[in-house]
Amino acid sequence: MILAMTSSVALPLIHSCGLSIETGYYIDPITKCTSNRRLRMTKCVGLCPSEKNGTQSSCCKPIEPKRRFFRMTCASGFTYRQSLDFFKQCTCSNTVC
Repeated sequence: MILAMTSSVALPLIHSCGLSIETGYYIDPITKCTSNRRLRMTKCVGLCPSEKNGTQSSCCKPIEPKRRFFRMTCASGFTYRQSLDFFKQCTCSNTVC
């Protein structure tokens, strides 16, 4: 899902790092194969301002990601095991984005 927002007013960055949850079938971007079941997919979204001048210098990152495995099926009938990281919380982290 891509969201687009336009504004002609300059607004200061606001600390808004949070968790986004989507439920659905995972489609591998390389193989185009699909997960056998619906998954709860998580990602961190938002901005993390610096403490110096309000510019972005840290990243919105997951806390304690856990690797989960699931089965994928391709149009040819080929199946394989895939894994993704899932998490319950996000926080601003002073790391390279």
